[in-house]
Amino acid sequence: MKNNIAVYGGAFNPPTLWHEKVISGILTSTQVEKIILAPDGYRLDKNYGISQKKRQEILYIFYESLLKKWLNVELETHFLEGHNGRFTDTVSVDKHFQEKLGFAPYHIFGSDVVEWMKNWSGNTHQYIEKKLKKLFVSRPGYSLKLDEIENYILADIPDLIEISSTVVREMLAVRQDVSHIISPEISNFIQNENILYSS
Repeated sequence: MKNNIAVYGGAFNPPTLWHEKVISGILTSTQVEKIILAPDGYRLDKNYGISQKKRQEILYIFYESLLKKWLNVELETHFLEGHNGRFTDTVSVDKHFQEKLGFAPYHIFGSDVVEWMKNWSGNTHQYIEKKLKKLFVSRPGYSLKLDEIENYILADIPDLIEISSTVVREMLAVRQDVSHIISPEISNFIQNENILYSS
């Protein structure tokens, strides 16, 4: 794998133990030596449900917790901080990192997004399906349909239990405890210090 770097983008709203397991699993079970965490900024398809400031604070807590576990990660805030007021899409993220790194890194995706990739913003000439370098992680309950997908590798991460940010938000909305599926630091920030995502 060229230069052994992969970019992990997404909403991370909020980051869960699944995200952490994906990062540690890729770093230990593939040739990837470093992961650049690249949280999305504004997206046409997302309503984050909390302020941008609070979301940024949560993502910094997540990043610091990864560093404490000696995981080789870097945080890229270019999109998170909404530079140039642009919406985040996969093609612009890839372009940004090709310019920054001088080569095309792999981009990490869960298997649940494969069937939607062709409809993503900015995807002209099947760039995402054919040219974008992809690293797919299997998600329980989702089959990998890769018949029309090129330029990818698969990461087999054992004992990867399905935890989605959507489920976490739904639980928080009705004041259920989520400390078993997100890190203690993020749980404390969301549930004790700020009471976020609650209805």
